Amino acid sequence: MKHIGFTGPMGAGKGAAIKALEEVGFTYYSLSDEVRKEARARGFEELTRDILIDTGNSLRSEHGLMVLAQRVLDSAKNNEEAIYDGIRNPGEVE
Repeated sequence: MKHIGFTGPMGAGKGAAIKALEEVGFTYYSLSDEVRKEARARGFEELTRDILIDTGNSLRSEHGLMVLAQRVLDSAKNNEEAIYDGIRNPGEVE
């Protein structure tokens, strides 16, 4: 089982690398998608950058730095090769 995490600035080539890994069978998971799901669950219809930042910060404050990573890990199958995109802090790596 291989797990690969991606982080970096916009335009760094993460998307191209992720696409290549998906083509050889890796499953894609996005920590940012978890923030969007939570923002919608909190009643936000328009998901602006500020709302997403505030929601992510709120989740980390309430549940710890690893909360988003834990949510995607809970969704992943134990035996699959997976890509984790949108890592923002060391707690998500741990």
